[in-house]
Amino acid sequence: MLTAIEGDYILVDYSERLEDGTVFDTSIESVAVEAEIYNLGREYKPLGFTVDAGEMIEGFDRGVVGMACWGERRLIIAYDEAYGAHCANRVMTIQIEKLTTAGIIPVVGKKIVTIHEHVGTIMIL
Repeated sequence: MLTAIEGDYILVDYSERLEDGTVFDTSIESVAVEAEIYNLGREYKPLGFTVDAGEMIEGFDRGVVGMACWGERRLIIAYDEAYGAHCANRVMTIQIEKLTTAGIIPVVGKKIVTIHEHVGTIMIL
């Protein structure tokens, strides 16, 4: 049986969820539709990366090591191996009207870029 090891280039489908089960990102179109985060401008396809090459968040990178081809695994990744601890000064509250005025349809999970080049993800509406 083939398993993923350091240096392998692999393709994975994934769904990222908050602790309460809310999907905020996925590579699977049907999951995005069901979670109401579908983005017409996004291509839903498996994510390709080299295992343990620093291309992914640490917990995900390590979590796929040893996975079998066509296998499935549930990873619970601590914040220090993911996107870091919650930092209140990095959270911006933006009025929905400002998004719609800018031509952005607000959808949970959608990634946006502000006029100041800050990149973020809509987490709640």
